[in-house]
Amino acid sequence: MMEIDDAIIRQTKHCAHNFECLKNVNYLCRIAKVESCIENSVLFVECPKNWCEYKLNFGYSAICNCPVRKEIYRKYKL
Repeated sequence: MMEIDDAIIRQTKHCAHNFECLKNVNYLCRIAKVESCIENSVLFVECPKNWCEYKLNFGYSAICNCPVRKEIYRKYKL
């Protein structure tokens, strides 16, 4: 299991997936490839068409606004 600061987990109030990305290396949000990152804040991801409160469609791309996913990328480059 990845170690993510509790404050970041508490910020992630709309996770409908019970933080599965922290427990399962093959979980969809975890394997969604980060195409680019702007200032460790905006993650453009290659995201499957699953529903998520933190996914924002942006043209032909998707932006992930999940605090936990951003921290996974920042800390582990995944």
